[in-house]
Amino acid sequence: MLIPAYKDMDPYDLPEEFSHLQAQDMSKLGFMQDLIRGIKKIIGSDEQKSSVRNVAVETGVNTDALLKRAFIFLEDRNWDNADGYFEKVLDSDPENAMAYLGKMMLQLRVSRQNELAELTTPFDDNGYFEKAIRYADATLKNTLQGYIVTINERNEHNRLEAAYQEATSMMESADDESDYIEAAEKFEAISDYLNSSELSSKCRELAKTAHDETIYQVAYREETRETIDMSSKVSALEKAISKYKQILEYKDSTDRISKLNLDIEELNKKIEIARKRNKKIAIILSSAAAFVIAFLVVLFNVIIPAVKYSSANKCVESKEYLEAIAIYEELADYKDSADKGISTRYLLASSQLENKEYQNAYDNFTLIKDYEDSAAKRQESGYGYAQALMTDKKYQEAIDIFGSIGDYEKSADLKNQCYLEGAKQFYANKEYYSALTWYEKVKAYDKNADFYVDSCYNYGVQQIKAGAYGNALIFLGRVGNYSDAKEQIKTAKYGYVNANKNNHDNTTFKYLKELKSAGYKDSASIYKELYAWKATIIANDDEDGTTNMSSISKYATAYFHVSLSGGEPGASTKVKYVKTTPDGSTYTDTWDDNWSDGYSGWTSWSYETPLYGKEGTLKIKVYDGNGNMIGEHSVKITG
Repeated sequence: MLIPAYKDMDPYDLPEEFSHLQAQDMSKLGFMQDLIRGIKKIIGSDEQKSSVRNVAVETGVNTDALLKRAFIFLEDRNWDNADGYFEKVLDSDPENAMAYLGKMMLQLRVSRQNELAELTTPFDDNGYFEKAIRYADATLKNTLQGYIVTINERNEHNRLEAAYQEATSMMESADDESDYIEAAEKFEAISDYLNSSELSSKCRELAKTAHDETIYQVAYREETRETIDMSSKVSALEKAISKYKQILEYKDSTDRISKLNLDIEELNKKIEIARKRNKKIAIILSSAAAFVIAFLVVLFNVIIPAVKYSSANKCVESKEYLEAIAIYEELADYKDSADKGISTRYLLASSQLENKEYQNAYDNFTLIKDYEDSAAKRQESGYGYAQALMTDKKYQEAIDIFGSIGDYEKSADLKNQCYLEGAKQFYANKEYYSALTWYEKVKAYDKNADFYVDSCYNYGVQQIKAGAYGNALIFLGRVGNYSDAKEQIKTAKYGYVNANKNNHDNTTFKYLKELKSAGYKDSASIYKELYAWKATIIANDDEDGTTNMSSISKYATAYFHVSLSGGEPGASTKVKYVKTTPDGSTYTDTWDDNWSDGYSGWTSWSYETPLYGKEGTLKIKVYDGNGNMIGEHSVKITG
């Protein structure tokens, strides 16, 4: 038993070796009473109490030996013997955290502790886990909780990756507006994962294109639909125009509207001429009703169709193919008009191909692709059309056409060239993600690794500016020592740290340690601020109290309740306190067990003879294991 006593000196001048002992000031009134109280405390008096929650029960040598045997059986997957030994440990020590851990491992059929982190399902709802946590020391508690965090993080990553792959697959196989919208919605559900936000926007754009293409095709079908007469044809063309007006900026919609308006004007002239001609015929024939009726039947079913048919044939001879096609389509089932309409369209498309009007030729051959060698000529005209699009830097449209014509001449190489040129175009427009994704399609074709690395680098820098630090680190991690990538990575990690100042976040801890080691900016001060231990203290007269009192009667027992926060993830520290009583006496003590973030405990003080106790201020200062003061508090002691 050792109680230091001092006189006419500051207690903090005592040797460091005495810091853990309760020193007494011999010059203070009531020195002997304090000395007696100190002796009683050491030999078991309950006047001065300290308590800390979350401490582990120490086990004896025999219990340790039983545990070793139990875990050896566990490693050998000898489940029955392992269970028997764990039960023996718990019979001797019902608060043994390691025994409960072993029981849980046995239940989960895990033979080694580190394999717990590899499980696919978190086990924090397991009854043995809850008991292990309840009785565990700080190190074991943090280790077990770390396994849960690892499993949950891995499962969440797998969920996001699976959702990303599903959305990507849906995007790649989409062929209509609804498919693209569904893919966009799936990307939006994981918008913070990789480049999901950008792909969602891309899907929305493709959905708009698919929507426009659907309307375009409806309009084109109306435009080319076979009708029974010219009036019906006008109606069909007007419907086509109304559709094209909905997509004025898509493909050649504006040009088609102009053309169709001219066609309608020409048809209306023909209708008016026919109306006048029919009117004259009607006047001439009005004198003989029976003859008129008979003649009209012949006229409209024989004579007029024959005249029109002959006119269409003459149009073909004079290479007025569009006019001929319109008449053949109007005549519908008259003689071989349908077949002649197809053969005339073939002549039209062939002449367009010869005149290098590739787009028109491609569209017309597409309509009759099963006629004679139209399929081959469709490839030829499509090839020319795609090259023209390529010249106009409309790379996506060119890629679509090259893809539609299959293996024709150098279409595969030109399609790759489009991807490459498109990637460069995206790069020039600072759309770096699109640049690198387009380039990824032709890596084997071009093998220009510098372009890919440069795009990844610039996209990473772009993501830093957007605050998407996780994405930035993914893409900057692909570029090695390119340019100042190492510094940019530090910038991204620093940005992540400042956006996620959470002392429980392992990623923040990892990045901040790296930045601190590199001496980056104010990372050292952020580290100190984020992981400094902090003690929150309240005072009251109740061992389980939660209210903070400003004064306590000297006839009551005063309690200081201390809660610890901060520290590195999984860290623990010794917690020491110094109490100063109203008469100036000081008491120094340390809680037995290491504390971690979230731990709490209390220390109490009371007068042995309250009647003679001095009123004044009761103070406490709390220190971490390195001697840093991490909190202080005081309360008035009143009569």
